[in-house]
Amino acid sequence: MNIRRVLTCLASLVLVAAFATAAFAQGRSNLRGQISDEFGASIVGATVTLTDSSGEQKTTTTNADGVYTFTGLAPGKYKVHATAAGFATSEDAEVDVTAGRRDLLNISLKIAAIESQVKVNADAPLSSESNNIVNQQLISGRDLDS
Repeated sequence: MNIRRVLTCLASLVLVAAFATAAFAQGRSNLRGQISDEFGASIVGATVTLTDSSGEQKTTTTNADGVYTFTGLAPGKYKVHATAAGFATSEDAEVDVTAGRRDLLNISLKIAAIESQVKVNADAPLSSESNNIVNQQLISGRDLDS
């Protein structure tokens, strides 16, 4: 009879632990999305940063399909932004994560403008002498005609 009571108590304890774990898991949520460019192509290796209301940050990178995932998030408001080489940083997107849901947030990045500078020195003298043109290519005759 004692063994039966011990087994009943043990079974009750296991059942309570299972329900507590399930209840804790339901209190958490996931955030997932895809990072793409302006034309819809996936961006592989983009860095995605998630910031909660207290300022704590989590970072992940996109996989071969341009998909990122944050798991085990507490319900609340978050800010998300993405960066990738050759692209402008996205503006912060706000998302309200709800318990027990898998939220989806896709972000599109714009191609970054490429800046280059060309400096022309107008003070340098020009020469038409073929002997004075160093590191230049002289085109004449048939090459010039074609």
